[in-house]
Amino acid sequence: MEPFKELLSFEKSKIIAKAVKRVYPNFKEQEFLRNIKDKIPQLELKQRMETISQALIEFLPSDVETLFPILIRSARNLNGFLVWPHTHVIVLKGLNHVDLSMNALYEMTQVFTAEFAIRDFLILHREATLKILKSWLNDPSEHVRRLISEGTRPLLPWGKKLEVFAEDPKITWHLLESLRHDPSPYVRKSVANHLNDHSKNHPDWLLKNLGRWQRDKSKDVDWIIRHASRTLIKKGHLKALALQGVKPLQVRVSKFTLKPKQLNIGKILECRITLKNLERNSAKVVIDQEVGFLKKNGDTSPKVFKGKMLELIPGESTDLVLKLPLRQVTTRVYYPGKHTYTLILNGKRLKSLSFVLKI
Repeated sequence: MEPFKELLSFEKSKIIAKAVKRVYPNFKEQEFLRNIKDKIPQLELKQRMETISQALIEFLPSDVETLFPILIRSARNLNGFLVWPHTHVIVLKGLNHVDLSMNALYEMTQVFTAEFAIRDFLILHREATLKILKSWLNDPSEHVRRLISEGTRPLLPWGKKLEVFAEDPKITWHLLESLRHDPSPYVRKSVANHLNDHSKNHPDWLLKNLGRWQRDKSKDVDWIIRHASRTLIKKGHLKALALQGVKPLQVRVSKFTLKPKQLNIGKILECRITLKNLERNSAKVVIDQEVGFLKKNGDTSPKVFKGKMLELIPGESTDLVLKLPLRQVTTRVYYPGKHTYTLILNGKRLKSLSFVLKI
């Protein structure tokens, strides 16, 4: 697997340079490339983005009225992470030009998300930025509408933490309320992720408002509610489980095995279980899987994976096979040795089994 930082390699920088040169013939393409050539290989992804951004500023006009149109037009000839340096230039040059900057980010986010860049404007110009975001709620582009919820997430991964937003979830609530019925699953997923951020600091507030959303009786909104409360459900939060119609119950686990006992990265771990509902009524069962990943110092770090939800009639018994692919991912370092596997039923952890991961 290619390192994530190669999304902004020196070779990729050449593509950025050509795109800029195409719309601004005075751009000193070769000098720009010489400026960054020896710096890029030693840097990680975000540092590469910042280095490219600084070089763009050095070799492009300094006044934003000339600079921003060049960035907007050249971004249209790029895709994905290659646009990230462009959005960062808007931050570096445009914090005192909110309207011009937001217009530029509006255009760029339709090519690559401006969710990281917009946060600086929310921190320094909160009311003005929120007013502009509100005006975009019915924009025809799903990328623009998603920026409203994703850019204002208080705990966005890779993004600056929005301290005030984390402390007061009501600041963006009116935006999320409008977006909950958005026709795009892409936007609705962002709404759910935003709300899940709030579950870490305001669980009771969140569940109260999600309970109100349930009155919509909408499958799409119900999906948002489930996804927004996923962290609380993984923790076995009783109110969150109750919101899903799940309650503590009597279930007998008569079989619980793992296969294989030893496996390599990229293979699939299988858990086989037999469940029986001992209740007098039908019961919803939420099954999650927790892996205690071995750390370098010998401790374990738990990670909960969503399993499935099923309903059992009184006395019903069922055999299940849960498959958990152990994929190589950039956000986790695997270490060989004994790992733990724990089955979680309706928020209650059962005894753990172990397996050996080979590297």
